[in-house]
Amino acid sequence: MKINIPTKITISRIVLIVALLLSLFVFWILNLATGWIAPNIGDSPINLIYLISLIVFVIAAATDAVDGHLARKWNQVTDLGKFLDPIADKMLVNSMLIFLCIPWGFAPGQLTIPAFCVILMVVRDLIVDALRLLAVQKKVVIAANIFGKLKTVFQMVAIPFVLVNSWPFAYFDLTWANELRIANILIYIATAMSVLSGIIYVYQNRAVLKNDQSADEAAELLSVCKEKGLTLCSVESMTAGAFGAAICSVSGASSVYRGGIISYQAEIKKEIVGVKAALIEEKGVVSKEVALSMAYHGHEVLSSSICISITGNAGPTAEPGQAEVGETYIGVYGPMGNNVYKKIFTGDRNVIRSMATKEMIHLALLEAKKS
Repeated sequence: MKINIPTKITISRIVLIVALLLSLFVFWILNLATGWIAPNIGDSPINLIYLISLIVFVIAAATDAVDGHLARKWNQVTDLGKFLDPIADKMLVNSMLIFLCIPWGFAPGQLTIPAFCVILMVVRDLIVDALRLLAVQKKVVIAANIFGKLKTVFQMVAIPFVLVNSWPFAYFDLTWANELRIANILIYIATAMSVLSGIIYVYQNRAVLKNDQSADEAAELLSVCKEKGLTLCSVESMTAGAFGAAICSVSGASSVYRGGIISYQAEIKKEIVGVKAALIEEKGVVSKEVALSMAYHGHEVLSSSICISITGNAGPTAEPGQAEVGETYIGVYGPMGNNVYKKIFTGDRNVIRSMATKEMIHLALLEAKKS
C-alpha cells in the first residue's frame, strides 16, 4: 500500500512522540540507578530535558497543522490518514499531560500539572471518542463545538508553559502559591473548557445514546402495510431522502414503498410536487400548511395509500422572521385523512435530521395501524 506524504507526516508525529517517551523513560531509569539530575539552562528555571521535550512537542504540533493542510490541498485525504491523525493528536496531548503530572526525580523543582486535571481531560476525551464511535455506527456526524476548540487551544498553550516551568512568568510567580502560577491557571482553564465541552457534546447528541427503534419500526411499518394492502410514499425536504433510505434498508420494501420526491428547494415543491406558489409565499416553506400540501400532492403524484412529508429547519442558523432551528412539520396523508405534526428537535444539523427521520417512520407507522 502506497502511503502519501500527509500520512507519512502523521506517522512521523507518532514516531516522534514514541521516541520522546522512550527517552524520558531512559532518563528516569538513569536517575533511579545513579541519582543523575538534568541541569537547568543557565540561571533560568528551565530544565534541559523539559526544554528538549518542548521542542519535540512544538515540532509534533506543527506537523498536525501541516499534514491536514497538505491532505486537503492535494486532495489526499485517505482512510488511513483519518484513522491515524486523531490517534497521533491524542498521543501527543494526553501523553504530555500524564508525563507532566508526575514529579520526576531527574528534574527537581519542576512544575507539575494537578493529577485531577489530567484525569478529567483524559476521561473527557474517552467519553467523546466513545460517543463519536457510536454516532458513526448510527451514521450521525458530531460537529465540534467552540468550547472543545478552546480546550485544545488552552492545552496547546498551557503544556509549553509547564515544560518551561512557567518561564518567563516564573520570575514573578515565586511569591505565589504553586497552584496560582500562570501555567496552572492555563491548565485550570483548559480543564474547565474540557469538562464543559464534554457536557455539551453529550447533551447535544444525547439522541445517539438512545436505543434506535427506528429500524424495528420501519420493518413493522412495511409489515402492517403489506397486511392491510397499503402502499407508501414520501416527499422530503430537510431529511433529503433519509426516510426513503431507511424504509428501503428493510428487505421487501419494494412491495410497499412506491418511491419518494426530494423537494429540497422551494421550486421543486412547486413544480414537481404541486404545492401552490401562493401558499409558500404566504405561509413560508417551513409551515404546517406546506407540509400538509406536500403530503396531499405527493399522494396524488405517486398514487400511494399513505404519503408522509417533512419540511423544517435543520440549522445551523435561522434567518429573522423564519422558522427557528429544529422547527419541523411532518404531514401525513392517508385513508383516515390529513394530519400535520409540529416538532422541535435539538442538537446539531445531523442530529436534528436523524431525529426527524425517526419521527417520520413512527408517524407513518401510527397512520398505517389506524388505516
